Amino acid sequence: MKVTLAILLLFMSLRANSLHAGETNANAVIDPATGFHVGQSAFPHGDFIEITSVARFPDRMVVKGHYNLVSSDSAQLALYITTISAIAVPTGPKQWIEISKGAGDFDLTDPNLAPGMPHVTMYSIPGGKPFAGVYFGNKEEAAQESKIDVGYYQDETTTESSGNGGSSEKPRLVSGPNQVLLEYLGNPVEPPANMDARYTRESLTNAILLAAQDAGITVKKVAIDDSEFPFLVGVICAGSDFPTLKNQIKKMDGYEYNGSIGNDINSDGSDTCNAFSIVPSRVYPREAAQQIYRRLWLRQQVFYDKVNRQELIGDQDWVPTQAQPKLPAMKIHLGAETLDAELARTEKEEMTGMMFRTNIQETDSMLFLLPRPQRASFWMKNCPESISAAYISPNGVIEEIHHLEKNDTTPVVAANDNIQFVLEVKDGWFARHHINTGTILRTEKGSLAETFLQRP
Repeated sequence: MKVTLAILLLFMSLRANSLHAGETNANAVIDPATGFHVGQSAFPHGDFIEITSVARFPDRMVVKGHYNLVSSDSAQLALYITTISAIAVPTGPKQWIEISKGAGDFDLTDPNLAPGMPHVTMYSIPGGKPFAGVYFGNKEEAAQESKIDVGYYQDETTTESSGNGGSSEKPRLVSGPNQVLLEYLGNPVEPPANMDARYTRESLTNAILLAAQDAGITVKKVAIDDSEFPFLVGVICAGSDFPTLKNQIKKMDGYEYNGSIGNDINSDGSDTCNAFSIVPSRVYPREAAQQIYRRLWLRQQVFYDKVNRQELIGDQDWVPTQAQPKLPAMKIHLGAETLDAELARTEKEEMTGMMFRTNIQETDSMLFLLPRPQRASFWMKNCPESISAAYISPNGVIEEIHHLEKNDTTPVVAANDNIQFVLEVKDGWFARHHINTGTILRTEKGSLAETFLQRP
């Protein structure tokens, strides 16, 4: 999720011969109607960034130039685009480099195609705080961007353009109203392709429910924000139960609780709401760790507000307490067999699944549509009958078939990290009907990908 900044950059391809922050260059033009301009910048203690070329292609932006680092022994130099879009945007390994004290060259590539404010920035190591850098855009965009205080953290002074090609130094407060944006904005981090199954939406939900069960408490709602990595957990529970839940989470293998947004105990005894991450920092991708740290606290705050607000408007509890009604179904073809499979498409439908259902028939089935390819993980909490489950790739191929034992809270994790559908049926159905791995599922609309994954 992005914090709103009312700027849109619409340039397609821009170029500069040699440009320092605080200067404009009349030759830095591809489109005669727009010049290439530098927006806000800050370079303390002799640090500087010189942009020598900027180009935008259909799938990337490439920025080249020189730097000089004087104020510290090392830093991260990165190209990011601060966007206003509440969408996940890609990140790439060529977006940043680690630099040492002295001068050098950079060639950075950002695969982010969302409109926003590009900037090349130096970040402290450790800490990940921006301390030097420059925003850039065409003439109109730079003029709009300059109206917003998005400056950099400074110890003493900030160097800014004086408007006549020169520069001046003036004090900048580090606690201004927009500093939190600087600290936590950055490109969202996509879930790693090899993400541990413990950190998927399903496994995080299961972990919280299992922790609550082991702690002898009840959680009223569990929500997962899977918009970027690491996924966040939102929990609403009664009275003073959250400290008990928190302590139980700390005992769980593979998880790490490091604080939350919310109250452990409300003085009036009302339900508590908390948002937090239990994904250990040690599993963060190295190239994305600083982006994660910058965004994590703000993401938790936004998610807390969302979960808490849904509670206030009386949204239905998300933790299942009874079997859900039959879901809308679609005919699924597996070789010579056909099933009318219920479709679990929403978070609540997915979480409930076949919980509490009894007397499962040979013709009963449920198809789960996961939000993205992943190492699927399913368990059998509150499921009084055993079932069989096929873990299926995005193109509809059955990759794995598993027995899921009734009421077993141990997650059954896929061996394959490319699972996007799961089909649950009566226990032993696949063997009785001679359906094996490699079988392709189809609908009357075509493949599973054509039916469910292609956008209109």
